[in-house]
This record gives sequence, structure tokens and C-alpha cells, in this order.
Amino acid sequence: MGEARNDGILLATAALPMPPDPQRRPLHGLRVLLVEDVEDVRDILALLLTADGADVRVATSARSAIATAAEWDFDVLLTDIGLPDL
Repeated sequence: MGEARNDGILLATAALPMPPDPQRRPLHGLRVLLVEDVEDVRDILALLLTADGADVRVATSARSAIATAAEWDFDVLLTDIGLPDL
């Protein structure tokens, strides 16, 4: 287990165990467009979704999400509703 510091808060970090068979992951094959402007939140959500088998594309703003959606067919949109450019 590692440690990371962020704004005076000590965070414990650990690698997530991966199921042995990728096709048995609950989100296997699901295409998720994740839209989040807060880096830490975006990173952990992408990590968790990927660990469960999702194919994740990340956008940091509504504008970049629209551009990504124009080029990539997704199944699920997971978005922050308080984006600055929304």
C-alpha cells in the first residue's frame, strides 16, 4: 500500500485486485463516457470503472464531452452536473 498527499490529507492507495477472467467483470464491454472536471474524482471513477471491465473515455468539460461523443459511440454517460461550461 502506498501513500499520497493532497491538500494536507494523507490518502492510502492500493492496487485493486483484478478478477482472473476479464469477461467475468461486471462491466465487461460497456463503453462509458465519463465527464468530470475534478481530477481526483475523475481518476478514481475511471480506475474503478476500468477495473470492473468498462471501456472508459474521459472528458474534462461539457465541450470536450461533446467532441468525444461525436467520434465515439458510448453506452453510458456518467457526468458531473455542475461542470463550469454546462
